[in-house]
Amino acid sequence: MIALAELLLGARPFRIALSSEFRGVREREGLVLFGPEGTGEFAPFLEYDARACARWLAAAVEQAFVPPVPPVRSKLLANAIVPAGKPHHAAEFARRIRSETGCTIFKIKVGDEDGIARVRAVAAAVPGCSLRLDANAAWDVTTACATLAALAELPIDYVEQPCRTLADCAAVRAAAKVRVAVDEGVRLAQTVDCDAVRRSADVAILKPTPLGGVRAALALAERLAMPVTVSSALDSSIGLYSALALAAALPEPPLPSGLGTGTLLGTDLVRDTVVPRGGCVPFARPELDDEALARAEAAMPLERRRWWLERLAAAWDAGGRELARRLA
Repeated sequence: MIALAELLLGARPFRIALSSEFRGVREREGLVLFGPEGTGEFAPFLEYDARACARWLAAAVEQAFVPPVPPVRSKLLANAIVPAGKPHHAAEFARRIRSETGCTIFKIKVGDEDGIARVRAVAAAVPGCSLRLDANAAWDVTTACATLAALAELPIDYVEQPCRTLADCAAVRAAAKVRVAVDEGVRLAQTVDCDAVRRSADVAILKPTPLGGVRAALALAERLAMPVTVSSALDSSIGLYSALALAAALPEPPLPSGLGTGTLLGTDLVRDTVVPRGGCVPFARPELDDEALARAEAAMPLERRRWWLERLAAAWDAGGRELARRLA
C-alpha cells in the first residue's frame, strides 16, 4: 500500500516556463513523483480545490506506481492548439506550428472579444485545416449561436464547451449547425451524468489527469459510449504520458487528440519535448532528464515547494488515499 510519507519524501518540485501566456499563466508548477513504474506528475491548476486535486494525485500515482494499460495502437493523431492572443499573433503561431508539426486540425481559444477575429485569422493562415473552437464555457446560448453563425463559412469541426451547463450546451447543439464537444461538463463533474452528456454533445473531451488517471478515463469512455477526444491538461512531457496512454489504449480510436500542448512549453522536464510530427505523436513513455528536472526544481522558490507538498497532503486526505488504494 502506498503511504503519504513515501510520496512526500520522494516528490521533486518543478517550475517550467510556457512559451506564451495560457490560461492566464506563464509557467507551470507541480511535483514529480517516483515509483516502481517510473515517474508521475502532480500539477493540478491552481483553482482546483483539494477534492478535485485528489483525482490529479490518483493519476500521478497510477503513472508512477501501477503497471501501464497495454496499448492497442502506436500512432496517435493530434490536433495543434492556438492560445488566446491578438489575431495576428495567433495567425503567426498557427502558421509556424502547421509547418513544424504537420497538424491539420487547430484548436483555438475563443470566448473573448478577439475570438471571432482570431478564428478568422487562423483560418486564413492555415488554409485547408479544420478548426476546433474552445470557449471554456464563456458564452450564453444566444452569444454562442450568434458567434457560430458569424463563422459559418469556416471549416469548424466542433465547438468545445460553448456554455457552462450541459442544458445550455444541448440548446446550442440543437440550434447551431456545428458539432458540440463537452470538456468542463465532464472534467469538473463530481459524478458524470452520461445520459446528459450524450444529450448535450456529439463528442466528449477526456483528460485523464483531472479524471483520476487512464483507468478511470477508460471506464468513463465505456459508460459514455460516444466519440471522444483525448486531451492533455497543459502537462509537461512527463505528465503528458497519461494522455498518450489513454489515446493508445481506447478500444475504439479516439478523434484526433489534444496531444500537441508541448508546443506551448518554453522549458520541460525531458531532453526533447513531445510534439506532433506529421500530424501524429508516437506512443512512447517520455524519459525524465535529470538536468532538466534540476533546473526546474531550482526555479521554484522554497515557499512554493512547501506549498506544493502541503497541497499534495491535502489532496491525499481529501480522497487521494482512497483512490490510490483502489489502484493498488
